[in-house]
Amino acid sequence: MPSATTAPPPPPPAAASLAPSFNAYRILSLPSPFNSTTNSSSSSTAAPPPTALSPTVIKAAYRRALLTHHPDKQQQNQQHRAQHSVDAITAAYKTLLDPSARAAHDRALRLRGATKTADDDGDGDAEEEWRLGLEAVDLDDLAFDEATGRWWRGCRCGAERGFVVDDDALEEEAGAGGSEVLVGCVGCSLWMRVGFAVAED
Repeated sequence: MPSATTAPPPPPPAAASLAPSFNAYRILSLPSPFNSTTNSSSSSTAAPPPTALSPTVIKAAYRRALLTHHPDKQQQNQQHRAQHSVDAITAAYKTLLDPSARAAHDRALRLRGATKTADDDGDGDAEEEWRLGLEAVDLDDLAFDEATGRWWRGCRCGAERGFVVDDDALEEEAGAGGSEVLVGCVGCSLWMRVGFAVAED
């Protein structure tokens, strides 16, 4: 018989499905483990340190973010534009609620220097800065699996085929005029830039 209580959320999305600039702490307005001054502007309502973020605190932040960024509420207050989608808020909630996903997310934030971009407002500057700091390889440097039609490379986390690139990703990027795809490891939070050349017809 179904319970009236809220079912536990499904597992968080894989690292490869999240935007490179994804920051669950910022989305839920929670203190980041890399910036002790986050949310310090309101000392009377100081948030708990990140290590003390209990499921109750995370759930409360999730509900608050949903209410703050809900489209109906934004129509009432035109001067405050919604910065985060419901999908992003839900992904942030699931990421911080799951200990292993949260640990991987923290590693990703460390990788892109979250302490240097703590004031990131989502305008894309932090993402570009982080992107330029990633390992860059050429598509020719990856192994090609003829059976699946995909390129792959192992990751230092131990995943033999941690980074996988397929034709769809390449065609989509080429169609947008790009010559590089960002690929997230399927086994950890690392990312890699893969450059490619568009074949001339």
